[in-house]
Amino acid sequence: MPEFYNIRVFVDSHNMHGDVLPIIFDERRTIHEDERLRIARETNAAETVFINNERLCDISIVHAQGELALRVHRLSAQHGFSAKGVKSL
Repeated sequence: MPEFYNIRVFVDSHNMHGDVLPIIFDERRTIHEDERLRIARETNAAETVFINNERLCDISIVHAQGELALRVHRLSAQHGFSAKGVKSL
């Protein structure tokens, strides 16, 4: 079962405000593309990040209209890894 995290990004110095960024670890690619789109719509966030390969920092970013062409957004991935307890990439 893929792991799911909700983190807040772009917070102020008091760790307030910011945006929710759902991150789903799906390294075995068990979630089909159509299901990823449905999940992204259900999260109601601007984007949902799917971690395809943690070691290689391979991610997919999906929003309500579909997957973004951008394949690596290292800052979001690193933030997601931190949420999972990974010290550094």
